[in-house]
Amino acid sequence: MLVYVTPLQVTTTVPPIGGTFSPPAPGDYQYDVNFNQAVDAASVQTSDLTLTGNVGGSVTNVQVINGGTTAEFTLHFDNGGSVTASIGAGSITVNGCNGNAAFSGMYMVEGPAPCSWSAGPDLPSPGVRFVGVFFPANGKFYVMGGRAFDGGGGEFTNPFEYDPINNSWTTKSAAYPDNQVNNMGCAVLNDSGTDYIYCVGGSESATSTSTGRVFRYDPVADSITTIPSNWPPGDQNILPGGFSVFNNKLYILGGFNINVSMDDRIWEFTPSPAGWVQKTAVLPVPLGYIPTTTIGNFIYTGGGAAFDPTVILMPTTNSFQYDPVADSITTIANIPRPTDNTRGFNFCNQLWVPGGDDTTFPNPTNEVDIYDPVANSWSVGTPFSEARRNFATDTDGSTHIWLGGGYDASGAPIASMEIFTCPVSPCASPSPTPTATATATPTATATASASPTPTATSTPRATPTPRPAPTPRPRPTPAPRP
Repeated sequence: MLVYVTPLQVTTTVPPIGGTFSPPAPGDYQYDVNFNQAVDAASVQTSDLTLTGNVGGSVTNVQVINGGTTAEFTLHFDNGGSVTASIGAGSITVNGCNGNAAFSGMYMVEGPAPCSWSAGPDLPSPGVRFVGVFFPANGKFYVMGGRAFDGGGGEFTNPFEYDPINNSWTTKSAAYPDNQVNNMGCAVLNDSGTDYIYCVGGSESATSTSTGRVFRYDPVADSITTIPSNWPPGDQNILPGGFSVFNNKLYILGGFNINVSMDDRIWEFTPSPAGWVQKTAVLPVPLGYIPTTTIGNFIYTGGGAAFDPTVILMPTTNSFQYDPVADSITTIANIPRPTDNTRGFNFCNQLWVPGGDDTTFPNPTNEVDIYDPVANSWSVGTPFSEARRNFATDTDGSTHIWLGGGYDASGAPIASMEIFTCPVSPCASPSPTPTATATATPTATATASASPTPTATSTPRATPTPRPAPTPRPRPTPAPRP
């Protein structure tokens, strides 16, 4: 005798498919899954329901109600946006044998979507060793200097402009005053009420020589003017190390005496009247290619290259806090990985260090390290897609980060762009201002060593866990051209 068994299946859900979980995330939410017949309560587990498409979404509890016809799940969401809820075929049963048909439904979670990386349009050309600068006056991102290829003759002659509104690049008409435009230090300064992008130093790749020349670019007028106040180390064949702005003054920390040594001096540039002052404080360790930014009243660094006569550039974990008012420098918690050949910037009052070298040179990564000056601790943020070093990058400080170009893992110049977007700024308001730490003049070493690194999470900060060191890559032959 044949016995017909009614297949177990989902009939409705609350909220309905296509509906919305509210109020805005983060929070816990009830999700009812209704079946066409009573289920075996013992067969229903939190693991039966899978959530995809919403970072941090999880199933925390379930109970069977309504005479066995409803599985009431408790869900947790940290972020808004879409989510897909699925139950695999046969996960839930009736009378121990009648498994459910597969179910899947898409829903919305009220609230802001999480910050994330996405691809942007390619730069006008593959390129390396340029500087990214966000220009607040017009909300655009500029790529200054750099070159299309190594070996000489590939230096760019004009700035590149990215318009976030149109999501497009433009090669500007203004021309650089010379071809020594690799590895410059560039930042926004104000002179007589007008903002400009000031660029300091730089090299050209054919002869690996540098300049101390200073010029400024007016993005609104699309014009470049040379400033008659050279940076003294640049005329000694030294490239800028770390650079950042405090109180409308540009500070340069350290530098690379090309293929000879690193520098430990700190210099201060005032735009009006234009001039340089060498500060009394020096870096505890001579370094170049230093990720650097200003947060509150201090300038912070994370990593940087020491010099080694064999490998030339040796990434380090050395990290410092410089007080430009007191002209004093102290150590802070070291960045988790030895790194160099990247920028640092201030995002939500934290030092972000994206990409660059990882442990050895050249060895580009896509890791993003984040320093919290209040907690004096590092964590690892969301990585971007393509590992790279010597690329252009900057931020508006609260909702967007732009990066483009650089050397990829094979050492080839690339043109790809990536954009970090936060639909709602994650910055706390108001943000605490770091205070000076009572630390004596630091001692530090220039020895790169494998260091523990935090588990890759965004805010809140994760507890560090050991991180394996990448396999060292062989030194380029001949020595790299800066």
